[in-house]
Amino acid sequence: MSEVPLPLHLERVVVHHGGQDRRMVLDHADLTVASAERLCILGESGSGKTTLLEVISGFRRPDAGRVRLFGIDPAGAADRVRARLRRQQLGFIFQDYALIEGLTALANIAMPLRLDGIRAEAAHQRAAERLAAVGLTHLAAVPASALSGGEKQRVAFARATIHAPRLILADEPTGSLDPQTGHEILQMILGRGQDSPRSLVMVTHNHEYSRHFDRVLVLRDGRLHEVA
Repeated sequence: MSEVPLPLHLERVVVHHGGQDRRMVLDHADLTVASAERLCILGESGSGKTTLLEVISGFRRPDAGRVRLFGIDPAGAADRVRARLRRQQLGFIFQDYALIEGLTALANIAMPLRLDGIRAEAAHQRAAERLAAVGLTHLAAVPASALSGGEKQRVAFARATIHAPRLILADEPTGSLDPQTGHEILQMILGRGQDSPRSLVMVTHNHEYSRHFDRVLVLRDGRLHEVA
């Protein structure tokens, strides 16, 4: 019986920013994420947190090092393989929500399924179930542009989890929210019930969140450091 690959493994990853005066953002960074693990990565603004997520998801190829996402090199894979990996295995949650403002809440949630070839009726039915799960059934027909920040992030979470991903990547998902709403969204993302992802990597500058995670790392000087 073949061994199931880890959700994520990075080995001595190097990334530079800039042209002639290049700056090292990730300096031989190592990272392994186990199945069902909730990992928090702390870092100040400009520390490279978003760059790290870009490398993990294959949106950016590292200058050196090895990346394996479910055993696959995401940046080196064929376009169709990389696209399928992102659509079916990953869920993304962003600080700015990344919703399509002109579409309704329901249509935004259904979008990943539609892109995967699922018919509209079936996709919208599943989206309605996800919308109910985050308590926003009454906003199904409301355009994303008319939602509050907390509502947008709930819709974004529903969209990120509609295909039951094996790994969720969250980039400062509470950074644009007030503290109370941010805490509610955090608990939703961390949930370990039926709707929870198997694994989670969340990057944030908020040290108060660290106590909620299985493991906490700090991204500093381009490397990931264990928190004692």
